Amino acid sequence: MSANPMRTLSRRTTKVSIETNRKLPSGKTEGPERPSRELTRLSHLDLTVPARRKDGSRRQRRDINRAPTREKPEGDSIFDSDDEETIIKSEEEWLENRYSNRGKKVYKYLCKKLRRLPVTSIIKQLGGTNVSIANLNLNARDLKPFFVALFELYANDDTSKKPKTLEKLCLDGNRIITRQIHYVIDIAQAHKPLTDLSLVGCSLCPGCMDVLAEYLVGNTSILRLNVSDNNLTDNVTKSIAKLIEQNASIQELVLRGNKLEQSGSRFGEALAENSTLKTLDLSWNHIRGKGAIGLCKGLAKNETLETLLLAWNGFGYDGCSAMADALSQNTTLRTLDLTNNRIQSPTLVQLLPGLQRNKTLAVLKLSHNPITANMTSVLIAKIYDSKESNLKELDLQGIVVDKEFDGILQSLQKERLFLCAYDQSLPLNKGPIPIDPRNVFNIDPVRIVYYMKEHLRTIDLLLKVDANRDFLLTREEMKYAFEREGFPISETAMTDVMNYLDTNKEVEVDLL
Repeated sequence: MSANPMRTLSRRTTKVSIETNRKLPSGKTEGPERPSRELTRLSHLDLTVPARRKDGSRRQRRDINRAPTREKPEGDSIFDSDDEETIIKSEEEWLENRYSNRGKKVYKYLCKKLRRLPVTSIIKQLGGTNVSIANLNLNARDLKPFFVALFELYANDDTSKKPKTLEKLCLDGNRIITRQIHYVIDIAQAHKPLTDLSLVGCSLCPGCMDVLAEYLVGNTSILRLNVSDNNLTDNVTKSIAKLIEQNASIQELVLRGNKLEQSGSRFGEALAENSTLKTLDLSWNHIRGKGAIGLCKGLAKNETLETLLLAWNGFGYDGCSAMADALSQNTTLRTLDLTNNRIQSPTLVQLLPGLQRNKTLAVLKLSHNPITANMTSVLIAKIYDSKESNLKELDLQGIVVDKEFDGILQSLQKERLFLCAYDQSLPLNKGPIPIDPRNVFNIDPVRIVYYMKEHLRTIDLLLKVDANRDFLLTREEMKYAFEREGFPISETAMTDVMNYLDTNKEVEVDLL
């Protein structure tokens, strides 16, 4: 063995052994020398032997298991007297922390028992007034610990141990089956102050809606219910109609993004009996035909609804005719959304009488409907002429208007506050269309009307020249329409046009 000492470092022990072969005076060899005390108890995380300084002393070793010491700052104490309120918690804060910690412990225990991973965002919200697990995509086994923990938190009858109560529960984006609906009902019964329940995109089956509606019929605390995007069809019509008709507390019901095509008639009957609902959202539900007519009939008899959202349905001609009748009778509606409802110019003509008679409607949304530019000026003129109208906001986004619309709008805004959103304005007509007067008498009357409209609908042009707004055109008004568009016409040709258009033989053209 070499005469130089050999140091052996072991990862399994904190000692350093030093082997030396030193001869004694008697000629015998001494065994391995004991390690120096200065080298004992080295951490297994740091096996570097401290190096010696030039003066022979060793550097001070850093004990990683010992917390670093900090020097006390000079001057006053770390805490001032003003910080006592933040250091010493009040009794209410102490109860609140104890209360929320209890819910967290219950949730963690159940997750461990059911072999589920606890969700950090859920743990942070337990004990608060608003709890949301939106878009966590939890299944039935993940939801059970959450529901049980919520129930245990608020089910205690001792109000002194409940400094906070649950007011809003959002379960959006998680699959809810019938058993989970029973959990929700138990929580709602335990949390009497619960006012907002959201179940958006939870794939609710008809059985779930039946159970939920049956409970909500007798509930008096929930004010807002959102069951949008659940692919609900007409097989839940009876449950929802019963909820609308008999519930005495819900003020806002959101049914957006379902397939309640033929449910409008039944909803209309329930709406006529409802006395608490203020907002109803039926957008994106394919409501058209008889469903649209039935819904409007119920609206005519309702006395509390303030906001009705019907965007992206198919009201069309029949639906707008029924809506005009409803607006003539309704006295509470303030916002009506008919965005993208296949409302063409003749359909809008049917809606105009109801808009003129209504005195409460303040916001009307007609955006993204196939309304022509000429018809927009007729619409704004009707609103301008109706002095009793309360309309303050008109939404025509995605619809092109003409220059006459701008002029009437400016006149309207000078008289009262009126906001309007639209796409753009068409340029002014550059002048009369060149035409040979000698050939006018040879042009067929139908072709004359076709040339008049200049790529716009003829009905729109005729509505613009209806001076007294009675939807009836006399011979003089028809002649003015031709002259305005630059078409000279003889009396003989004018007679042919009137005979062709006057189907009732009343010497007037009935536009309707």
